[in-house]
Amino acid sequence: MKKLAILILSIFIIPHMAYATNMSDFLNLVNNKREQLTSLQFREFTPTLKGTKIDWNSEIQNVSHKGGVYVVNLKNTPNTIHFNYYITSKESALKLNKGKWYILSGEIKSCNPDPYFDTSCDVNIISFKSNSNP
Repeated sequence: MKKLAILILSIFIIPHMAYATNMSDFLNLVNNKREQLTSLQFREFTPTLKGTKIDWNSEIQNVSHKGGVYVVNLKNTPNTIHFNYYITSKESALKLNKGKWYILSGEIKSCNPDPYFDTSCDVNIISFKSNSNP
């Protein structure tokens, strides 16, 4: 019976978002779920975000090298969810310019399921293109 209840929760209460065309859609989803779900349900929901594809328009604040990966910091990140953006290629990381806007395409690697504090999500950047119109 417990497995059936979890399955019903997964299908009806905790939908998986496969594609987030902009950051505000993603933020609205997570913030709405944080308000609607119990702590237990929210902890079950956040792992379903893994694999969500993103195409987000953002301004580069900094790019650094830490622990074998390149960490991309964005200027216009929200304060309700902390995002860690990673890019694996040094060649690609060197092409990102501070203060410039890019459309970043990637995938959510994982999200921290803490319903009481800012949620933290790791995002792998797969590709990017310059965008002169933020």
